[in-house]
Amino acid sequence: MTLANARCIRVFLPGRTDRYQEPRELRLSSYRMGWLLTQTVLALLYTVVSAGQPQNVPKDNVTNSLETVRSLYYEAKFADASELLDEIDLHLSSNGGRVEDRKGLRLYQALVEIALTHSDVAKVRFQQLLALDAGFSLSNTEYSPKIISVFDDARKTFDQTRCDAACTECQAAAKGGDIQKAADIITPFRLACPCAQQLVKSLANSIAERGNDAFKAGNYAKAITDFKKALEMDPTNPLATQTSVLAENWLDKDLNSALSDWRNNFQSGNYVKAKAAYNRVLSLNPDGKSFAAQQIRTQYYNVFETNRQLWARACTQMDPLLTDSIRQEIRSFDPSGEVNGDILRSVQSCPTTRCTELPSTMVLEHVSSKIFPKVDPAFRPSAKIAVKVRIDDKGKATVVDIDNPEGNRIVSQAVRDAVERWKFDSKLATGTPNRCVVTQFFIEFER
Repeated sequence: MTLANARCIRVFLPGRTDRYQEPRELRLSSYRMGWLLTQTVLALLYTVVSAGQPQNVPKDNVTNSLETVRSLYYEAKFADASELLDEIDLHLSSNGGRVEDRKGLRLYQALVEIALTHSDVAKVRFQQLLALDAGFSLSNTEYSPKIISVFDDARKTFDQTRCDAACTECQAAAKGGDIQKAADIITPFRLACPCAQQLVKSLANSIAERGNDAFKAGNYAKAITDFKKALEMDPTNPLATQTSVLAENWLDKDLNSALSDWRNNFQSGNYVKAKAAYNRVLSLNPDGKSFAAQQIRTQYYNVFETNRQLWARACTQMDPLLTDSIRQEIRSFDPSGEVNGDILRSVQSCPTTRCTELPSTMVLEHVSSKIFPKVDPAFRPSAKIAVKVRIDDKGKATVVDIDNPEGNRIVSQAVRDAVERWKFDSKLATGTPNRCVVTQFFIEFER
């Protein structure tokens, strides 16, 4: 028999609302059924011999092959259907396939085995189907009582096997000291598996005890996290229920105290201590979602945004000392850059769009006169100072921006005064569209 010879009829498709009617042949006597099966096998052998080779599954058409199986099944050609299912199974085993195709394969393997009175084999096929889709179900209105009975038996065995495996794995993780892993394993089964119910309570107790230890140590955030996990597993856990309220109260007190410390230090200009208070807020509430953390971030943002606007205005006025001063003010809030990193990156250097930008190596080759800044050795910075310079077509230099990481205004002023006395070759900017160039270089002091 080939796919071309298969006669197409209207058949039940899983998921459709067509009411299932059990094939007439299944309702015949066992004698008649045996005779029909014998005739089916003989017809199949004759077809195979006449065709010269067994039927093959089109490698790119598993779905159509399953449609043929459906037709054979509803024509009561169960041996033919079984043979084709074996071909499909072999193909999917070596080539993979969509989950829906594999589910269809297991479903019709089970149905055919039931029709052939191989209920034990059908049960295994249903279990394989459930392994692909644990939520799969059959409707009582669409399948015969015999099919439903075998499926329910397979479901019971499958569920029990899953429960046993989950409980065993959970116990192994708990015995190894990984309470969290044990909880993650067993929680999805706590309502479906009797063995999981006791394990869930035991694990909830362990997690609640861990939270109580954190509470006694003053780590209220950790305690609250553990209490929540315990209550998710067992809403009736008494230790988590009672102590979580106390932990939340103590955490609120600590957060309010840290917020007050931050506000006092911030307003007095002691930004280092203010940052330390902010870090304390974050440690008390690691997810950063507390009201105290949100208040601090809002005030930081407001100050940073004000300074950014002042910096932009100073750039427009080409006041390098003011831009440097504002940049240092932003740095002072948090020298590590954890809080102000984004705003510092946005005020790195004043924009200059009307002049041609050239690399410093090219520009410095055209210096005709250079004066090094004079700074008292006691004030000389250890860090390099970035200087952004605009040079016109007459060779005159104007300092557009200064970035002095150490923030000494005397040093910044000395750098500006010296660099603006430098002379450059006028040809450097004459040939550019706007008759000016801009570049940035670094000045480093010997100490």
